[in-house]
Amino acid sequence: MKSLSHYDSMSPATMQDPFAFYRALQEEAPVYRDPGTGSYLVSRYEDVLAVIHDPRRFSSAVGPLTKLPPKPALEVLMSGHPPVPTLLTADPPEHIRYRMLVSRAFAPRRVARLEQTLRRVAQETLERFVGRGEMELVADFAVPFPLTLIADQLGVPREDMPRFKRWADDNVAFLGGMISD
Repeated sequence: MKSLSHYDSMSPATMQDPFAFYRALQEEAPVYRDPGTGSYLVSRYEDVLAVIHDPRRFSSAVGPLTKLPPKPALEVLMSGHPPVPTLLTADPPEHIRYRMLVSRAFAPRRVARLEQTLRRVAQETLERFVGRGEMELVADFAVPFPLTLIADQLGVPREDMPRFKRWADDNVAFLGGMISD
């Protein structure tokens, strides 16, 4: 097994297959400060539980940004509405309030009412790949299926899906400190 020093957590190769990197983290540095992002990675289950149950010492409110984004991204951020806490960036009690709002949308009865929609979108998503004889599960199904469901629920026209996906990706990239120019 390669040493942790051989890995770049943000490299395309590591992102494509991160499992050797994860093993190196667990064995060499279960709490690791990533030199590329400046963020801390916690890789052992018990340690992760300790972190998520101690929001006073390990706050989500600050968010994972440890370095400023590129100047163009920062200018866009500063020209809009000020950032507000979200489900991903809030500590209790705000996080609990957001989680309760979201959990209502996924209550068993509500999900049961969406069954036909879920089946229809799953079928549409799969039909794009039947003729190919193969598919890459994450890229071809696990990403577009929930994205389409969410976009449909929000009333996003299907022709705007590439833009909607880009916005979602950019939002997550910004939170992770990985947004590019």
